[in-house]
Amino acid sequence: MRSSSVSSVTLLWLGVFLGVISAAAVAATPDWNCDPCIKRTDYHIRAIVHGEASDDYWVQTSAAMHQAARDMRVDFRMDNLVDAYDPAQMAASIRSLIPTSDVAPNINERTPNALIVTIPSDEVREAVEELIQKTDIPVFGMNSGYQIAKDMNLQCHIAQDDFLAGQEAARQFLKLYYPAWNETGSPTTMIFNNNSTNITTSTTPHRALFINHEHGNSGVDDRYRGFRDTLQAAFGEEHVVVDQLILDPVQESSHEKAIAQALEGCPYTDGVLAPLQKLELLTSAYYKNECSFVAQKSGIFDVDSKVYDAIALGKVAFAVSQQQYLQGAATVTLAAIYATTGFQLYFPSGENRHGTYLSGPKVVKLQNLPSDSQQICESEGFPVCNNDGTSPNPQGRCPCRDRSNIRIGGSTPHPESTPSHWGVIWEAARHAANDGGIDLILDELERLDATESEFDKIGQKYVSLCQSGVDGVFGSAVPFDEVLDLCSSLEVPFVSVSSAVEESHQHAITMSHYNSAYAASQKMIEAGMKRGYCVQWHLSNDLDDRCFGLRDAIADSGLDITYEGVIYPPEGQTYHDNVLLYQKIVHDFIPEEGDWEGIGLLLVSDPFAEGSVLLQDQHPKLLIGAFDSGEKVLQYVDEGRILFAVDQQPYLQGYLAVRLLAWYAHTKQSLFTQLLESGPQFIYEAPSAELQACKAAKFDVCPEAVFYNKNQLDQVRPFGLAFACILIALSLALIAWTVKNQRVQIVRASQPIFLITICMGTTILATTIIPLSLDDGVLHEEGGCVDCECPGCDKACMAAPWLFTLGFTVVFAALFSKVWRLNKLVESAARFRRVTIRELDVIIPFGMLLCLNVIFMLVWTLVDPMYYDREQRCGLDESTSFGSCRLGRTGVSSAMAFSVAAVDFSALLLANLQAYKARQIKTDFNESAHVGIAMLGILQIFLVGTPLVFLVNDNPPAEFFVLTAIVSVVCLSVLLLIFVPKIMRSKNAPTGAWASGDFFGRNAPNSGMDFTPGSSQLEANSDPGTRPSSVLHNKSALADLPEQISSAFDPSAEQQIPLDQSENTKEC
Repeated sequence: MRSSSVSSVTLLWLGVFLGVISAAAVAATPDWNCDPCIKRTDYHIRAIVHGEASDDYWVQTSAAMHQAARDMRVDFRMDNLVDAYDPAQMAASIRSLIPTSDVAPNINERTPNALIVTIPSDEVREAVEELIQKTDIPVFGMNSGYQIAKDMNLQCHIAQDDFLAGQEAARQFLKLYYPAWNETGSPTTMIFNNNSTNITTSTTPHRALFINHEHGNSGVDDRYRGFRDTLQAAFGEEHVVVDQLILDPVQESSHEKAIAQALEGCPYTDGVLAPLQKLELLTSAYYKNECSFVAQKSGIFDVDSKVYDAIALGKVAFAVSQQQYLQGAATVTLAAIYATTGFQLYFPSGENRHGTYLSGPKVVKLQNLPSDSQQICESEGFPVCNNDGTSPNPQGRCPCRDRSNIRIGGSTPHPESTPSHWGVIWEAARHAANDGGIDLILDELERLDATESEFDKIGQKYVSLCQSGVDGVFGSAVPFDEVLDLCSSLEVPFVSVSSAVEESHQHAITMSHYNSAYAASQKMIEAGMKRGYCVQWHLSNDLDDRCFGLRDAIADSGLDITYEGVIYPPEGQTYHDNVLLYQKIVHDFIPEEGDWEGIGLLLVSDPFAEGSVLLQDQHPKLLIGAFDSGEKVLQYVDEGRILFAVDQQPYLQGYLAVRLLAWYAHTKQSLFTQLLESGPQFIYEAPSAELQACKAAKFDVCPEAVFYNKNQLDQVRPFGLAFACILIALSLALIAWTVKNQRVQIVRASQPIFLITICMGTTILATTIIPLSLDDGVLHEEGGCVDCECPGCDKACMAAPWLFTLGFTVVFAALFSKVWRLNKLVESAARFRRVTIRELDVIIPFGMLLCLNVIFMLVWTLVDPMYYDREQRCGLDESTSFGSCRLGRTGVSSAMAFSVAAVDFSALLLANLQAYKARQIKTDFNESAHVGIAMLGILQIFLVGTPLVFLVNDNPPAEFFVLTAIVSVVCLSVLLLIFVPKIMRSKNAPTGAWASGDFFGRNAPNSGMDFTPGSSQLEANSDPGTRPSSVLHNKSALADLPEQISSAFDPSAEQQIPLDQSENTKEC
């Protein structure tokens, strides 16, 4: 129980606290947009700091800030770390965010929704103050500038109090000099073995050195003052000399010499404090001056792997860490929360010197030196695994942390018991878990019956969670020390929310109930309250503190105001079930009638709001102030029935509880400030419609945009379609060229119908690429998904083999017929036998191949068609999938596909055999050689390409690329080998002698081709079965035969066919 008066110290920090509340009231208001959820990617956070790129401290801090921004899914920009400390450049960067009338705004410079700064100098401070005055950009501080953050109206500041860090370093030296030393009330007295000894009697002055690498940086200067003042207080100012070695940050090359000269003669036997940036220079100077024994009495500010090594090797006694990872991550997180929700931590009240949330000083000695693996991970910024489980730094030595293995448990009163409070805390905890990828275990407190105790039930749940092996527990506090002692013995940290802080808590995230009630009471006094009543649920430490705040504020006012005590409605009664009973209890406590002018009710919880407003209907001048901000309370505030609502920002409580515990589980870093104050936030009017929508949605965050790796053809599709267009255009152009030059001798000799057939086949073959390029990214309305049907994809899958088979058949038939006919003529001539080659003879091979292919393809299509399937594969994350065409669902498709391949491949082998036989045949245009090369090229492409397709069939883009290449090479090899020589030679070729035939070169009505050995020419007959009447009778005539071969079907067949004039040739 508090006394009825407060000390002067209490009044002092209460005044500071109320000043902070007033300052917070004018902070910039964020733009709320929860329609339909908060899209954090639309919010921009910027950081301008004084860190140097060569400083491992700032490299780690930068890594933490960027990771926190990724967790919060906000757009984050951190100005590049500088090569040297340059406050002028910092100030210029900050002022660049201030719009001016004479400078056009930079459209590429995005105005931040929150700015994070360090304030190392007056120059930077002035720039920040100007920014705050001229813009609505909320500013958060970290690291330097903690001394002035509160006065500058920053939203929050997280840092190490460098003065306290200097003090702590001095204490470590004192303990090192005098193991039995401990602090007492007298600054010049030390205790040795319980015997008091006054140090001022010492005749030998103590000497210590502080190395200042950034003189003018307020934080570094504070370290020196804390170090000096503590040593002077311990030894007496006249008995200790604390020198300061100031290094010029611009003259980096002079630092080694300056430190070596300072240590010359080893004067500082009572210790040297240095920044980690100068560790190597310090140890080098020690050994150069043979002062290695002094190394046992050296301390370093800030830590990295080299500092840890120096501690392990005994080169340094201790280091003072400000836990830079936590400092950076927490600042970005708080800035993002404020930018997106408007919630913010209030500057801590109480005995904190500057109202800063402290991330240090944490002393690291040999006894608590982190493990080697922890040191490595700290130096690399505690890398977090990507969504696919890979490390963001594959070359790093620290294995990335899969935070889904971090388990945080929580137990609070049932969220439906107070939706506006506990319900919000639960939702915020879930948001935090989702942002960090953390496994959250929420164990809600069931509704209690009349015989059960809430504290007993919650205590049991805490014990269960701690024993289950969670990494941390949060919830409303319990009064049983043994419960939290058990969790502590299991090394499970506990964070309380919306409850008073206890020594056993790692943190408590709440508002100071006493301070909040004290401030609320002052507002009610200003409104004219003369008699104050506290309306309380039941006896509780937290709620009692609210009543105590009312009592003390009235007592301290010095006015004629009385505190009338506490009104206790029956436990368990709410405005939902018995408003009349509540009114009766209040009337019993305040029996007079009238308008109740000067009477004030401070409601410790919002369930009393409706009953109190009904009392106000009977007593119009009743003053009401209420804690919490439920829907009815906000309605009454907006109507002017309730003076104000006191909100403790439960969202902030639930969110930070999970994140703080997760950071500790991951990094073993935690804030030194135990109480994180989430309130009070005074509300004087109903929130805007946008804010009300956000509250109703419990500030729901839009789901993280999952970038599915569907391995679709988006990147390679343009390549394939471009080739298809080129091939089709080339084929059509060559058809046009053939028609235009049909009377040119070389074209007539090569049969225009043969050339056109080849072009038609390559056109069909090229169109195969089009269905190959279609996948569910094009044909499915949702862009493709696992287990989704895609009918259009199924049709495209089946169309590809149809087009390929038909195109191949047409091209192959033309080439095969050409070389087969040539071999037939030559073989017949060599045997002096007459041969007749009719149209039917040429069409039969084409028809047979086409019929077989069509039959197999029809069975395949009708019985077991191909289909498109998208699947996820083992060993890959859920966002990665592969879509491809499958042969079919039964063995029929496999059998048909094999049959088509076997028929076509057999035909290809036969065609190459025919081409091999024709390899010695020489003609004027050497066409047989070109046809043979084309046939051999097709065979080689299929021999090489087929196994390659099977090798890449698990990678759809690669498979499409290979198939496109096969089709393209087949088409181009045939077209170029057949047409390019003809085009080159046709430029000067004369028109053929057969000008009287039709387009196909036929001299009507002849339709057959007869050849009789010994004949001087092939004769055209109307009757293909009639023997020619002219017979060749001599060798000279036989020698002229190659120039005379012609056909009624094809009068411009090969112009010269040298026959073998062997000794066995007979004259007839």
